[in-house]
Amino acid sequence: MDYKIELPVIPLVAMDLMGQPQGMIEVNESSPPVLLECLEQFAGYFQREERYDQIQFSAGETNNPSTPFRGFLFAESGLNHMKDEHLPYTPSLIIGGGCFRYRPYKN
Repeated sequence: MDYKIELPVIPLVAMDLMGQPQGMIEVNESSPPVLLECLEQFAGYFQREERYDQIQFSAGETNNPSTPFRGFLFAESGLNHMKDEHLPYTPSLIIGGGCFRYRPYKN
């Protein structure tokens, strides 16, 4: 069970400007909590796999304006995981994520 990865299913549908499903959801400080939690979940998997001492992203970071970030969740149709509470939309299955930050260089 140490290596089990559970992919989250969220009730949000990632759409592009033309209304077509897209595979990437941008995450920032003002994103809904469900997206921040998904990004933190994948950061936890990354921490475990790479054996880091600290997690690289926490959903609570939105309260710290000194470390702005831009995250991305990679999604596909969650049709296989659809439940009644998801109607009338097909949910998104989150299959991965990443987070990027600007950090000034220090000698």
